[in-house]
Amino acid sequence: MRIKLAIFDLDQTLIDTLHRFYRVFNKTLRKYGLPEIEWNFFIEKYKKDDLDSLVPPQFSIDEFWDTFLRIYDEESFEDDMIIKGAKDCLSFLNEMGVKVIVVTGRKSPKEKVWENLRYHGLDSYVSEVYTAE
Repeated sequence: MRIKLAIFDLDQTLIDTLHRFYRVFNKTLRKYGLPEIEWNFFIEKYKKDDLDSLVPPQFSIDEFWDTFLRIYDEESFEDDMIIKGAKDCLSFLNEMGVKVIVVTGRKSPKEKVWENLRYHGLDSYVSEVYTAE
């Protein structure tokens, strides 16, 4: 049986966006009048999926993350890096005739994701993009 379709998440699977995530997380904290956090502390919380704990109870976590996502989409992706081996993998799948879909849990317009893929030279390997928008 031949593989016909491969689905990849964008962030931290095809493209390392962690530094942008960190920058935007701190911008969002500042917007809420909260202090910025250091990189190592951020990584510790990120790995444990515990960033919500940094949002004080007087703020809505959903609103905080909605604000984060709006800022995230406006932030430059020039510092993002292709995950090692991602381009080779996509190229191989393309050569094998496998359709590649990229998904993201972000509420971003599809065009923002296509922009990012184009910037990193990955767009030609991708058939379709789906977002949470």
